[in-house]
Amino acid sequence: MPPPYSGLWGQMHDLKLKNISMVLVDPRTQVRTGLRMALNDAGLSNSNILDGPDMGTVLDALQQSSPPDILICDAGSMGGDVIKTFRSIRHNEIGNNPFIAIIAVTWDPTAVTIDRVANSGADFILAAPFSPQQLLDRMSSLLDNGDPYIVTRDYNGPDRRYKN
Repeated sequence: MPPPYSGLWGQMHDLKLKNISMVLVDPRTQVRTGLRMALNDAGLSNSNILDGPDMGTVLDALQQSSPPDILICDAGSMGGDVIKTFRSIRHNEIGNNPFIAIIAVTWDPTAVTIDRVANSGADFILAAPFSPQQLLDRMSSLLDNGDPYIVTRDYNGPDRRYKN
């Protein structure tokens, strides 16, 4: 199977991926293992991926002197309110980077869940099950041209307003 990115474009992404750090949170060990393998295949160094089963992993990572660049988190993870954690990150109440890229995963893609996650400030929402390529595509979009952020009293996160 060829690598997900090839040619000059792929080399640029390899360089970007080698320089980023990530936190991967999912209560299912097999999901974390599969995603870690896909991310390794795409060029992300294994030493740059911190993974764990619950929100304690996120909170620990955000307290480090060098916080992660990307957070990939199951919206139903145990050990804390994921939506509240995303909002706290965006409002700079947790960690020191309110602009960390957040990709939320949900196994319950109902309108209510999607609305709650979107309003928490997550950059992308992936409905599970999803392919590793779908995750890599979202990461690529964030690396290339993430949406501008807006800051209001009620919402901090990517600008989701209509674009021409």
